[in-house]
Amino acid sequence: MRNTVKLSDDGQTAYILCDKADGTQVPVKVDIADLPKLAVLDYRWSVAQTNCSTTYCSTLAVTGKTKKRIYLHRLLMDFPANGMVVDHKDGDGLNCKRNNLQVVTQQENVAKMRITCKPRRHNRLGVKGVSRGRSGRYHVNFQGRYVGTFNTVEAAQRIYESLRTSINIARTGRP
Repeated sequence: MRNTVKLSDDGQTAYILCDKADGTQVPVKVDIADLPKLAVLDYRWSVAQTNCSTTYCSTLAVTGKTKKRIYLHRLLMDFPANGMVVDHKDGDGLNCKRNNLQVVTQQENVAKMRITCKPRRHNRLGVKGVSRGRSGRYHVNFQGRYVGTFNTVEAAQRIYESLRTSINIARTGRP
């Protein structure tokens, strides 16, 4: 591994200093027990945001003419089988400690995702599932169904979030 590693005082956590596109370095948490697995790889790890606002640590492995992106959390969990993904329990893509990683189905992972994606262009409020009516009040729509009208955007957002959370609990047993 070509990155600088700093050990924490607790004796169990290491921080891999990974490069960002702007030239700064970001610490990525791993277990000290995983350092030997990473030390044999001649990779330089970096961090970047993916689809939404989640930041992950990855590297580009080059074999001949083939390039493949390898994510640190997937490597540490021994690349789960097809249809399975590695989930960060706390939602922090830079916390790659074993007790924070779990292998789940893609469906479970999507059901648990937080609403962190940027709103679509036509969503002027920036709040998923909430729109402003002509009366100035806020309408909530959830899964294509009208839920109700509220005086404040905060109240409308709370209702949307509670519906989303209850659906996630029903699907996965977790919020």
